[in-house]
Amino acid sequence: MSSDPALVWTSQGLGGNTRVHQSVRDAHRGWVQRQFVDIGGKRLVNVMFTQLCDELAQEAIGQEVTLAVWTPSNSDRHRKTVLGIRTPKMGVVKPSLFTLLAGAFFGTIKVWLAAIVVFFLSLVPAAIGFAIAGWVLGIPLLIAGWGFALWLVSASLRGYVRMVKTWRSLPKSGPAPAALAALE
Repeated sequence: MSSDPALVWTSQGLGGNTRVHQSVRDAHRGWVQRQFVDIGGKRLVNVMFTQLCDELAQEAIGQEVTLAVWTPSNSDRHRKTVLGIRTPKMGVVKPSLFTLLAGAFFGTIKVWLAAIVVFFLSLVPAAIGFAIAGWVLGIPLLIAGWGFALWLVSASLRGYVRMVKTWRSLPKSGPAPAALAALE
């Protein structure tokens, strides 16, 4: 099952320009979503594979495999993303470290831009709080806004550090820990 966007519509902009809108911007668009994966007596639900990893997993049903699975902390549907797979036939298949770090870098930049916007937008309620109740309301609103911006930045960094650790955890050799029983 593909994870293409569910809804696309167009609108007429100024000057007769047609704009195309999507209801969901999915980072996993073009990936293959599996409802569950049975591996080593454990069932993983809502698993996302790249096309290549999905084909390798289908070929390796019943064989010993290793999956490097990452769950983003901000995942709304608690999707598990397969970052790499090791099969007896193909060995280790995973993206290069450069590709992984480039994705993490651009993802971090997007979150930091959002944090900067939150940081500056927190000045508006703080100013209103200063006008209404002075320091009593203004300072806590300012601290809350800045705290939320810092939390955004730290959460993104923690998530990407976990992603790189998961990527590195896929062993290049040695026995695979579990047999792949089923994909659905």
